[in-house]
Amino acid sequence: MKIRTVCIAALLVLLMALPLAAKEKRADGLRIGAYLAGIDYVSRTDEYEGGDHNYTSPGIGIGLLSNEAHGGLVAGYFITKNHEVGGMATLYARSWTTSNGDDVKGSNNGIRIGPYYDYNFQLNEVMNPFIGGHLGLFRISSKTEDEQDVTSGWFLGPQGGLKVNIYKHVSLDLTGYMDIGRGSGEHSNEHDYDWDISFWNLGVYGGISVYVF
Repeated sequence: MKIRTVCIAALLVLLMALPLAAKEKRADGLRIGAYLAGIDYVSRTDEYEGGDHNYTSPGIGIGLLSNEAHGGLVAGYFITKNHEVGGMATLYARSWTTSNGDDVKGSNNGIRIGPYYDYNFQLNEVMNPFIGGHLGLFRISSKTEDEQDVTSGWFLGPQGGLKVNIYKHVSLDLTGYMDIGRGSGEHSNEHDYDWDISFWNLGVYGGISVYVF
């Protein structure tokens, strides 16, 4: 499924949730959000039998672009005015072509899914800074016409940011996060092999949320 389709679907979910928003907030309630853009920096080590390979990978993604994109959904429940628990699913997609004269075309696709917790400071009716943490599972597939790599594993880390209320129960969200994690990879072509991975990454993503009380 293309990330563009996911992002459009996420926006439609938000629009359908708007009529459900009550005029007065209560302590408990539901937040439905969409991730629309992201920036990240990944430092990763691939551990093979013959040695390790280290690399870094900065990336920028806008949800409605086709060559490199981030998108996703979040659903959270406010147990009290300050304590929020929920789940998130983020997707990543990128298409590429080698520049060494071979003109090999390929694509990367990934998904992250898991629960999170946020403490919301609720400074006033507009500004709501928050801090929390998350954990989850990931899967990334990288393939060309002749071969495919699949990596999967777990991650966890802190997160924090700011939700800015722009209209009644609608907010613009900016979230920064850090992940550490481990996993394993498998390479499929005429010579199959596997390896272990460890990584850390920093990222920021922006989005929009609707609150249903």
